[in-house]
Amino acid sequence: PEVTSKGRAARPSVALPDLVIPVKPTEDGCTELRYALRSVVAHAEGLYRKVWIVGVGLPEWLTNVGIIEAQGQGRVGDVRAKITAAANDKRVASRFVLMADDTFLVEPITEWRAYHMGPFSEYLVRLANLPVPRTRANSSWVRTICATADWMAEQGHGDILTRQGHRPVLWDKKKLAAALAAYPTDRALDVVGLYDLAGAGVEGGRAKNSKITVADDFLARLAERDSPWMSSNERSFREGMVGGYIRGMFRDPSPYEREV
Repeated sequence: PEVTSKGRAARPSVALPDLVIPVKPTEDGCTELRYALRSVVAHAEGLYRKVWIVGVGLPEWLTNVGIIEAQGQGRVGDVRAKITAAANDKRVASRFVLMADDTFLVEPITEWRAYHMGPFSEYLVRLANLPVPRTRANSSWVRTICATADWMAEQGHGDILTRQGHRPVLWDKKKLAAALAAYPTDRALDVVGLYDLAGAGVEGGRAKNSKITVADDFLARLAERDSPWMSSNERSFREGMVGGYIRGMFRDPSPYEREV
């Protein structure tokens, strides 16, 4: 680090962000969360100040983290309640990285880089052309991301870039709190769709989806990986090749876990 004339380390020009992870307790005791934390300890050293876990009924093995107790109704409502709680918590840094508990950093990084999957209009076309039965073009999730994109267009942000790649996002806490307050409570919300309004980073680079849920996809997706992130779901982490890969990569406990 840079040293001042008095021999003390100079403060960084931009304060480090916090790491915020909303979690939903599961029967496996948040096993994915354990490895998500191990991955950032291994590959993002010095890039964050404090870890905040948002939720209730958290696993007993967690330690050395800040706790924000929050929950909401339904999956979408629960995520919104937890992120809103973090964005309005005075203890959380003015910028924070929002990271899912099933997302893993599989190579070292030097910054919290932004990623996107191209214009939202193009993304919808790709979804519509997915082969049945894997298409989700008419799912409630697609209706949710469309509702958010439409609202952003109404606010003057046009055809937003798609951020649904299952990678962490760096937010301006004050701007995000304001955006969440302005967003209609009776409208489905996909928070990453608000990035152009409240994100703390730049536009970022283009990359494919980091989520791997089908066993047959693992080797191909690993070979073509274009970001340092990898994501799973509960089943693919528990039973699939992606879970074995992550568990093998991060065998050592992190400072955020203790024996119980």
